[in-house]
Amino acid sequence: MQKKSLNQVTLVGRIGQDPKVYNGATAFSVATTESFKGQNQYQDKTEWHNCIAFGKTGDFVGNYLGKGQQVIVVGMIKNEKWNDKNGNQRYGYKIHVNMVQGLSGKKENNSQPRETNDFESIKLKKMIDNPQQDDGLPF
Repeated sequence: MQKKSLNQVTLVGRIGQDPKVYNGATAFSVATTESFKGQNQYQDKTEWHNCIAFGKTGDFVGNYLGKGQQVIVVGMIKNEKWNDKNGNQRYGYKIHVNMVQGLSGKKENNSQPRETNDFESIKLKKMIDNPQQDDGLPF
């Protein structure tokens, strides 16, 4: 029996720092915030997600998105393992971005309007309107 699985994450949040472009990849972080009620008052908890985009998607992020902009990011979670400067083995994860769309205005330090990628917008709309369903999943 063939096993099917899905590794997909969708984030809606704000870019934490201006994206950094290096060696054909663009790295950026996205903050997501959830609110919950604790001790009779609402509290916010922010999670930071490290993202990396390649190719045309990486070019789009590096050229048109910046700190503070709200974005939707669709990608895959990839676990990583490395040795720190003391030789200790460390673990973490990154979101390998398949699609990103800016949800708020233009990049602050860019005088040109933020361009949208029609292909990525259509791809996102299809993913939202027609999510893949698999009867083999346990939920």
